[in-house]
Amino acid sequence: MAGDTSTPPQPHRGSAYWATSRPSWPPSASGERLYPGAAATRGLTPAGQAGNYPVLLVNGAVGGVWHQQRPCRSLAITVEPLDELTATQRRQLQDEVDLVGAVMEATPTLTVGTVTVGPHG
Repeated sequence: MAGDTSTPPQPHRGSAYWATSRPSWPPSASGERLYPGAAATRGLTPAGQAGNYPVLLVNGAVGGVWHQQRPCRSLAITVEPLDELTATQRRQLQDEVDLVGAVMEATPTLTVGTVTVGPHG
């Protein structure tokens, strides 16, 4: 909300949010918690470098990847979760897509499926 500069007392749990940054750092020990299991295969380069794709964060860890395309005044966002999202997480994801669309002054659409563009596409 406008003017709200407070920090929540606890991090959100059970939520699906995406990270738009593509950090270029080796994940090391902390990254193993951030990129667990299949997330490392899908979200990291073969050399283990972060930043291969923008990522979906679920419960504070990488839970998928995403991609956006901006044809004209529309915004097509594809999110590829690594595990099934709950109904609540899907609603939260749609809320995030709607917010990005409003900020970018575009009509957003969300597709939950496979991201088919290559890394950094």
